[in-house]
Amino acid sequence: GLAATQKKNAVVLDRSWSTAYFLKGFALIDVGRAPEAIEWFNKALGLAPMNAEFLAERGEWHKSRKDWDKAYADFKQSSTAAEFTEGNAKAFEKSRALRGMAFARIEQGKLDEASKLLEQALKRNPNVAKVLQEMEYLKSLRQ
Repeated sequence: GLAATQKKNAVVLDRSWSTAYFLKGFALIDVGRAPEAIEWFNKALGLAPMNAEFLAERGEWHKSRKDWDKAYADFKQSSTAAEFTEGNAKAFEKSRALRGMAFARIEQGKLDEASKLLEQALKRNPNVAKVLQEMEYLKSLRQ
């Protein structure tokens, strides 16, 4: 559908292809070869550009490199993509994306925006301890 809206030709593959690329990137991080992982995350997203999980993981990759602008952009895109996530994972992915956006904003010193994002994340998934921890951290920065 995305290709059609962009007036491009496309081939539809099942999810296993994009998942394989994503998992290779994830495995590279686990074996201490994180710099190589971005290539595989990008390949996965080339096949599944609206996959909230893949976008959030690439955001985490940028976050680990303290590239706050790229991390924020990936988490923001993940937030949008989360709307297309099915079932119980939808609230998790949306909350995770908002939390990632907030983290980037905290690191950029944009505390008011971070606070609003964390409040949205908490509304989406009120039982996420990580959101509450980030809110406490944000509160400590303001004291």
